[in-house]
Amino acid sequence: MADDQGNQDSLRQFVADECKAQATERSDVENPENVTLDAERMNNFYQRALRESERMSNEVTRSHMQRSELHKELGADMFKSWTQDHAQEVLSSERYELWSKEEEKAEEALKQLKNSSICEDESSDDASH
Repeated sequence: MADDQGNQDSLRQFVADECKAQATERSDVENPENVTLDAERMNNFYQRALRESERMSNEVTRSHMQRSELHKELGADMFKSWTQDHAQEVLSSERYELWSKEEEKAEEALKQLKNSSICEDESSDDASH
């Protein structure tokens, strides 16, 4: 969640910088009456963009939570099966083969990571005796 806040802050800064740059650019070109109107429109746009970004971020978070709950409830094997079925339906046979190989590599890497962390836990237990 802290990472989400960092992303929000980065987005806010990006939008603010872009708005300022556009306002400065326009103030050089346009007459002063339009600058006030443009600043108001820019502020409205800025506020709307931030609200929409926050809404989307909340939706992503909610979706991840729902997926995590389903994963716990139904199990990893069920999700793996669904993912494979979906990939077969939407990917060409060549892309499915590539995807399948990458999935196998990722699964093997996870196994190695789990094994190495188990080994580290056991060696730290041995060292404490």
